[in-house]
Parts: sequence; C-alpha cells; structure tokens
Amino acid sequence: MSQISPNPNDGDDDEDPIVAEVRRARTAIFARFNYDLRAFFDHLRARTEESARAGRKVAPLPPGNSLAQPPSAKKAG
Repeated sequence: MSQISPNPNDGDDDEDPIVAEVRRARTAIFARFNYDLRAFFDHLRARTEESARAGRKVAPLPPGNSLAQPPSAKKAG
C-alpha cells in the first residue's frame, strides 16, 4: 500500500508561511483517505468519470501514461 507521510517536515521552524499552508492543506486532503494513495487516486478517477458523465470536458491522459489504466489492466512485461 502506498502512503504519504502526514508530516514530512516536522520541526522546520523557518518554513515559508505559504509552504506551510500548502502542506497543511495536503495533510488535510490525504488524512481524508487515511494517507492511502490508492484510495486518493481511486477517488480522483471516480470524480473524473462523474464529470465526464455530466458532460464536462475531461482532458485525456497522454498515450502510454501508466496512470491511464488501473494496474490490473496493464500488460505484463
């Protein structure tokens, strides 16, 4: 299981306030998915599919991008 560290720079007191705000937002987003990248990307994929069904334009991933297919759909070796 892929996971994101909740606090990659704990103790960095000289941090830029904008960087700190972005990191807090990132932590809040990933906390919703228990720091599980697969759960986060599954959520993004579902939102993209919902948008496409609702008639919104969704830019396709470039050909050959490994994110375009779930791991189970990739060809072996």
